[in-house]
Amino acid sequence: MQNNDNNEKWVILLDSLEKKFKQIEEITQENSKEFISDEDLRKRLGISRTTLYNWRRKQIIPYTRVGNKIFYPWKEIRRKLMK
Repeated sequence: MQNNDNNEKWVILLDSLEKKFKQIEEITQENSKEFISDEDLRKRLGISRTTLYNWRRKQIIPYTRVGNKIFYPWKEIRRKLMK
């Protein structure tokens, strides 16, 4: 009998851990940001350099500048475009 009780406790513990790991994975995926380059964004959206420049200037899309390179948070942009 005691062996069955221990097995059940292990099953419950493992199930609980599995659920926690899934929650952590979901939170991590939501918080992670994939930054893409200027060229990559233009290719994904099929837009010109001028259009992308105008969107940045008008603050339509978020971006980050590192030195003289510009990067875009893809998930945020995709979310904005789906609205």
